[in-house]
Amino acid sequence: MRISFGLDGVIVNTNKWVYRMADALMAAGTPEAYVINMLKEYYASASLRSHPAMFMAQNDKGIIVTMRQPEAQEVTDDWLQRHDIYLPIYYADPKGEIDWTNYSTASRRAGTLKAEILISQRIDVHLDNNPYIVSVLRDQLQDTRIIQIGKED
Repeated sequence: MRISFGLDGVIVNTNKWVYRMADALMAAGTPEAYVINMLKEYYASASLRSHPAMFMAQNDKGIIVTMRQPEAQEVTDDWLQRHDIYLPIYYADPKGEIDWTNYSTASRRAGTLKAEILISQRIDVHLDNNPYIVSVLRDQLQDTRIIQIGKED
């Protein structure tokens, strides 16, 4: 079976309010470099929520699909390695074009971008925590099991 995992909220224990605070800082005129650095430190210090191995059988193939920005790739790779997670990772918004200040609209766009990856990778099951993304994926991918894991904090 081919299984994909969202990163934040599924594998990584994160809180959406940190992202909302980052958006507020940007709106208040805080330099972008400062906000990016803050998020990188947050990513580096986050705890493990669920190791993908818990969901995979011996012959399953797994991937990670994330909406993290390209600037976070190095810290993300380091975090995954520290937690012994060695799955291919796909950055669904590699140019960082989604504006997350409107969370529901951004999440729906993110769902469409994730759907493209899930289709191209022939994924059978996807686990995500964002209910907007889950809704879009269920609408667009009738032959893929989309499981909402946990809830968004």
